[in-house]
Amino acid sequence: MEIDYGRLTQHELEKRIVRMALTWVDLLSAGFAFETLIEHPSYNDLLSADRDALVEAAVIAYARPFSHSEGLGAEWPDFADDRWTREHEELLEYRNAFVGHSDTDPRTVTIETDDSARGFSYRVTLPVYRYGRAEMALEMCRGLHTRLNEHLNQAIGELIRREREGGPPEALVSIKLPR
Repeated sequence: MEIDYGRLTQHELEKRIVRMALTWVDLLSAGFAFETLIEHPSYNDLLSADRDALVEAAVIAYARPFSHSEGLGAEWPDFADDRWTREHEELLEYRNAFVGHSDTDPRTVTIETDDSARGFSYRVTLPVYRYGRAEMALEMCRGLHTRLNEHLNQAIGELIRREREGGPPEALVSIKLPR
């Protein structure tokens, strides 16, 4: 994916830099959360509350830059690997249906009558983030993080070039150049 940052308006360039920088931080957080999940003793235990909390933290951080209208743009994430594209879409769906909202579709409630004093029992079935997916998600975070860093370097280089040539900043980012 090639983006000519020199063709963007000052406002577009600064807005793009802010979005990329925020996404860079979100993906760093997501990567740390996925890494912590993988290394945590509860990773193999699908019923662990610790595991659920780590999955939710990782999914929220990963999905944040892709979950609203002012994200990175249509060219992101643009994975070359179809497996990563599918996993990306599933992470966003998992976030939207389960982690970010309390949708009823992915959950079921089962009530059974029994001989207990209360006369019934119930259970809630939740979607499960399958064992083994976190490794792929961690690879995705690292890959996106590297690509974002390259794009940030190009965009910031363009912004600094414009500043040195006397172009007025839009004040979306703070530029401190030695004079």
